[in-house]
Amino acid sequence: MSRPLPPSSETERPANGWDRLGEALAAARARGERCRLFFRDDDVAEDEPSLSRLLDLFAANETPLNLEIIPGQLTVAGRRRLRDRWERAPALLDLHQHGWTHQNHEPSGRKCEFGPTRRFEEQLADLRAGRDRLREEFGSAFVPVFTPPWNRYGSATITALVELGFEAFSALRRPSAGAPWPSCASQEGGLRSLPATLDLIEWGERRRLRPVPELLASLSRQLAERGCAGPDAPPVGILLHHAVMDEAAFDFLARLLRLLRESGSVEVLPFSALLSGPC
Repeated sequence: MSRPLPPSSETERPANGWDRLGEALAAARARGERCRLFFRDDDVAEDEPSLSRLLDLFAANETPLNLEIIPGQLTVAGRRRLRDRWERAPALLDLHQHGWTHQNHEPSGRKCEFGPTRRFEEQLADLRAGRDRLREEFGSAFVPVFTPPWNRYGSATITALVELGFEAFSALRRPSAGAPWPSCASQEGGLRSLPATLDLIEWGERRRLRPVPELLASLSRQLAERGCAGPDAPPVGILLHHAVMDEAAFDFLARLLRLLRESGSVEVLPFSALLSGPC
C-alpha cells in the first residue's frame, strides 16, 4: 500500500493552529465582524532582494504594508526602489521614520539610539535630520510616524517628536498575561500610540522564525482579545524584519497573508488610515 509523501515544510503540514485561526476568522465573518490588523517592516534602507521579495508578496496579496526607513542609511538605490513601488501602488505602502542612523549610543546595557544618556537637544537634532531627509526624498509619501530602533525610547524622545510635528509612534508591546490592552485612542505625550504586538522573529544568536504553533496561538488570542473585539478595537500589529527572514519565515508569511485575504473578515491597514480613523 502506498503512503502519502511527507510534507515539504512545517507550514504545509495539517496544523490545528492554522485550522483554529481559519475557523475564528470564518466565525467573525459569519457575525459580520471585521478584524483589524497591520504589518510593520523595520530596517528599510537598501535595495535588498529580501525587501523586494517582501514587497512582491504584499503586492500579490493586495495587502498594505508599513515600511520603517532608516534615513541616515538610505541608499540611492533603496530610495529609487521605494519611490517606484509607492508610485505604482500608493495605497499599499506607508513610509515612516525608523530612527536616524540606527546607531547605539548607550555605553552599557541594552542598545538604544534615543536612550537616557542622550540629551534632549541631541535627540531633537537627529530626529529633525531624519524627518527632513525623508521629506526631501519622498515628499507627500512620507507619513509622520516614528518607530524607535530596537523599540526603545525615552520621555525626551516623545517630547522631541511632538515638537517636530509627528502624529504617532509605534513600538513593540507585549502585554503580560491578564494585563489589559492599551485603548484604541491611547496616547503618550500627545502622540498616538500604534504598538506592534507580535514579532515573527525569535531574536538571539540565531535569528529565525518563532515556532509556528506559538505564533498562531498568540495571533488567535490577540485577534479575539484585540483586533476582532469591536469596530473601534485596537489593531493587532505584526512586526517583520525582511533582512533576517529565511525561507521558513517567508513561507509562513505567504500562508498567513493568503488566509487573511481569503477570510473576508480581516481589514489590514496602513498607519495613515489608522491616523485618519477612530484608532
